[in-house]
Amino acid sequence: MGVDIHSNLRDSGLAVVYYKFDATGSLQESMQRWPEKVIAHDAVPLHAFALSNIPGAFIIITDVDVRFVNIVRDGDFVVITLPSLRISPESPEKQTIVAAASHEPTCDLNSTTTAIQSLYVGTDQGHLFRLDFDRNLVVTPHHVIDVERSIQSLSVIPIPGDREGACHLFVEGDGCDGVIISACPKSGAFVEAAWPNWAPDLDFAVADVHREGHDTLLLTSGTETHGDIREIRSGIAAVIHTKSNSGMVGARALFTLKRRASDMDDAALVISFVDETRVMILQENELVDATGCGFDRTVPTLHAANFGDGLHVQIHPRGLVVMDLFTSDGRPQTWDPGSQKVVGGCVNGDMILISIAESVVLLQAIWAMESSDPQLVEVRRISLNFSPSCFYATCLPRNSPSSVQRICVVGTYEQSVLLLSMEPETCLELLHRESLAFRSYGSVSVPHSFQLQETSSGTRLLAGTRDGLLATYSLSLTAESAPGLALQLRSVCQAGILPVSLVSSSSLSSSQFDALALSNTAWRVTDSAHGQAALVRISCPRIISAAPFRYAGIEGGCMVLVKSGLEYLELDEGPKCNLRRVPLGQGPRRILYDETTRRAVVAVTVRSLGYVGSELLVIDPISGKIFFREALQRDEKILALAEWNVKEGKRYICAGTWGFRQDLDPKIQHGRVLVYSLKAYERKEKSSEDKKVVMYKMKLLGEIVLDGPVQSICSFLGSYLLAAVGDVFYQLKIDAHTRKLVLRTSVTARWPIQCISVAGNRVIMGGQKESVSFWNYDPESRSFSFDQSDRYARPIADCIAADDDVAIASDKCGNLFGFTS
Repeated sequence: MGVDIHSNLRDSGLAVVYYKFDATGSLQESMQRWPEKVIAHDAVPLHAFALSNIPGAFIIITDVDVRFVNIVRDGDFVVITLPSLRISPESPEKQTIVAAASHEPTCDLNSTTTAIQSLYVGTDQGHLFRLDFDRNLVVTPHHVIDVERSIQSLSVIPIPGDREGACHLFVEGDGCDGVIISACPKSGAFVEAAWPNWAPDLDFAVADVHREGHDTLLLTSGTETHGDIREIRSGIAAVIHTKSNSGMVGARALFTLKRRASDMDDAALVISFVDETRVMILQENELVDATGCGFDRTVPTLHAANFGDGLHVQIHPRGLVVMDLFTSDGRPQTWDPGSQKVVGGCVNGDMILISIAESVVLLQAIWAMESSDPQLVEVRRISLNFSPSCFYATCLPRNSPSSVQRICVVGTYEQSVLLLSMEPETCLELLHRESLAFRSYGSVSVPHSFQLQETSSGTRLLAGTRDGLLATYSLSLTAESAPGLALQLRSVCQAGILPVSLVSSSSLSSSQFDALALSNTAWRVTDSAHGQAALVRISCPRIISAAPFRYAGIEGGCMVLVKSGLEYLELDEGPKCNLRRVPLGQGPRRILYDETTRRAVVAVTVRSLGYVGSELLVIDPISGKIFFREALQRDEKILALAEWNVKEGKRYICAGTWGFRQDLDPKIQHGRVLVYSLKAYERKEKSSEDKKVVMYKMKLLGEIVLDGPVQSICSFLGSYLLAAVGDVFYQLKIDAHTRKLVLRTSVTARWPIQCISVAGNRVIMGGQKESVSFWNYDPESRSFSFDQSDRYARPIADCIAADDDVAIASDKCGNLFGFTS
């Protein structure tokens, strides 16, 4: 059964129509309708709830009272007006309900004393009440809590498995705040968490803020001290646990080490700089500099890794060092290449591969019975006849039929990949050679990094190149001809424009991925439905270098180098829309992103000394740093922001206002169109005469005063600017002789204009009465003419021209429309 609650215009009353239908049969055939019945006069319905645990019972909340409707038989029902809600019998103040939500307690329904259904209501005075309904249709009100804010909306989420009717209440306050309440009929209610800026979004901008190749949403929200810019990015979230900004200038690479190779957690971090190395050891849950370790700290580190099961190796341009970083016993074992320079290397178990010019040397550690320190023995040295670009040591799967388990993947500057054996019996034997010449991309694909992955479809080798490509090869393993290794190209994709660094993340808890691809954008490499490598974007700034670092039970932790320093972060399992807040401390109303300076221009509301004004801020949307403030006249408000693209390489920032008062008659308010230039300049820091910082400033180039609020402004055909004021839209231009903003022409519409959008010579307007209309502009006669409009009246809030004939609009009822001419 159901009821239809509506206002009866004939009797000026609140009417109820009762319906009944058979849920198991046809809705149209079984539907029965009884005549309407007026249950109240001069009342406006606000909420209606069906009490599912009480058959035939409904609650109707109006602007003056609460009505309990109980259907006793077909076509007849009883209406009971509930008593007014009061905090206590002694409190004379009446509470008006503004929000409500139904709740069904998961308690024993056979009990005769327990409420079988509840209704939580919020009042205009900031109080929460609970209305309990028992089986005898007796309604008992209870005052729950005072939330100390005007309540706008309310939602109830039951706590699963609770037998006492406990629930969580989500309360939205007036405009900019909210609160989460934990409520229980027996133990009471308390505020669990407060959201200081649970506010609607007033404006937004779409731009590639982080230069990731995809758009980011910048939204303005909140009032006064709770105002902020909210950034929404799609991708895998990176949760930063800790970060350090000191001593990381010039850092280029990271390497993590364990105390022993068999340990689960990492214990040391090696940071390679341009001309030095920094070693940090984990002590009492903090990374501290290890000044007395045996690693050579005067040279950059090419590679660092665990060696054997208790030693650590550092490969640097002047040779290598083998020692135990965590003990002071024993002497470091070194290897000197003589007059030649080491250009790279890798470690695999007790084998070390060193590259010198166009040769590679394979070293093996030999432990004597009477000594705990190994001796490095050169096993073999071969010439490659070309310069290697990168090295990667790995082990093949244990179930591999190949006789070789340990291999080294070598990339060359001749766009090729070599698979070399690192087994003592077949040391440095060429297992396979593969070319990386991708003709369809037309670039020089020099290998930069490699990563071996075990997937559900088999073993694959990822190859990152220096021109931003990521190639996926399947690695076939056969025992027919030893060693039986072969690569087959599966896919090639563009991961960025910078060299692609592949980082192992095998310590991550999920088995769906075990590699990160780092270019100008960070990616997680996952399995696609076809068994190929798929890239999922990571929402974070550009990562210079990364290394998996397991610490304190965080399996997916990574140490990363970013522009601002060193960070320890953890990645989410999968992609989602990630929210980040940039606090402003003022209420933002409008936002515009300038692609030229890569800064956001934000119009904020300023409250000072009893008046409300506006300011224009130039902000870095990533850091939140404010570079410039432009204050407007007292009580003047900014209603619109737009960018005026005058010609290629030249643009202005425009603002439309309301509340401007002229000196001749300060009592009359006017609107203004303001045109600014936004430029960057360098300024020397006071602490250092040589260091310069980039700053930004805005300069007012022109303004024009109009008789009304400037609701919308829009660039038109480059040379013109359109401004909507009431039911008139103005065509403005900058005079070539005086360089002032002047009026060229104006057109009067049939209704107040809410928004303007253009596409070529088409102007599309949206109004609050007559919806959307299309106008044409004739460049020869320089005049506007009305074309056509929507035949239905819709309260349009905003519109945008998709092309000359299509417009998308939203109304103030929350609907989206598409229009075509």
